[in-house]
Amino acid sequence: FAPFQPNLTNPSALRIGIQIRVGDDVFTRGDTFHARSFSHFFECASQIEKDRRKPWHTRVVWYLASDSLSVRKEAKQLYGEKLITDTSSPPVHSECARHNLSTCSTVTVRDSFRTAAAAIYLLSMAQYHVVTDTGGFGQMGAWLS
Repeated sequence: FAPFQPNLTNPSALRIGIQIRVGDDVFTRGDTFHARSFSHFFECASQIEKDRRKPWHTRVVWYLASDSLSVRKEAKQLYGEKLITDTSSPPVHSECARHNLSTCSTVTVRDSFRTAAAAIYLLSMAQYHVVTDTGGFGQMGAWLS
């Protein structure tokens, strides 16, 4: 997550945080979700960009946090350099004994908490937020900004 920080601390960038929670099905049924199914999040970010971009904003950055690796990968393909997100880490629930039993270990739990904390921290660097209205993960990043 460290490579994302310079883009999210750039004072001349308009920074928009997007958080998409697909739900626990990603752990139980597999990650078969598509970014296009969540187009309303990206449309909202586009509207914020249109309405809030000022002449001094030399760049627009969208940071995407999601529990779906497939959504993150597809969104990166759709929105290119504007969107920054982790396109390599599969989702791991912090309560992995319940959601990822086959891969659960002390290391997995520790890493999942670190990943979640980093995502919340990066969301908090955004000036505007588009978050899932259920659950508090994205809301926590917005509150911290």
